[in-house]
Amino acid sequence: MNLNILRKITHFSELNDDELKKIFSFCSIKKFDKNDIIFFETEPFKGFYAVLSGHVKVFKVSPDGKEQIINIFEPFMTFAEVPMFKGIKSQHESQVYPANASSLENDTELLFIPANEYVNFLKSDIDLCMKMISVLALKNSHLNMMLGNITLKDVSKRLASFLVIEAEKQNSKDGVINLDISRYDLAAYLGTIQETVSRTFKKLQNDKILSVNGKTIVINDLPALKKLSV
Repeated sequence: MNLNILRKITHFSELNDDELKKIFSFCSIKKFDKNDIIFFETEPFKGFYAVLSGHVKVFKVSPDGKEQIINIFEPFMTFAEVPMFKGIKSQHESQVYPANASSLENDTELLFIPANEYVNFLKSDIDLCMKMISVLALKNSHLNMMLGNITLKDVSKRLASFLVIEAEKQNSKDGVINLDISRYDLAAYLGTIQETVSRTFKKLQNDKILSVNGKTIVINDLPALKKLSV
């Protein structure tokens, strides 16, 4: 694999070539098609993943079958690291994945990083340990924000907030956003149902705040969308 691709992964961005080669020597590439399960909740933890192509959702399912998406991961983002650090503190306990994960697209390609080998690598580099802590802190901040959105905001505010963040992530200069997830997954991510998301999109179109063409969203009035999101 091209080392420049590895360097795009959040955890590895500041590593030199020798360090990247060492990491890749104990990693493996896994391929998944749309809706393939990567791991189930409570499955024994073996390691974490980095997205090379495609998108991955991490989610939980309630006893009544309702799906709640915890996060959606894009290329060069990592997921499922937390059990690795719980295992360091209590090695006698068998760690498990705390949620489910599945691919959202065909030809999704992931880099699997085995926990034991990576922990040994981390122990040799305190700077890398600190970077890992920083990444996990950012993820925790994101989860807290999402929890606040679900519990304190109505669906229109949640959707508006999601679209504003997507526009920033995609660095959209002309207001065009390309959604990489289905309406069903978007609804699960926002903590609602697909029909409610469709009605909310319709209202935003009627208010001329945005236009929708399939998975392409055009934000016509960004200030109004931002005002709605808070």
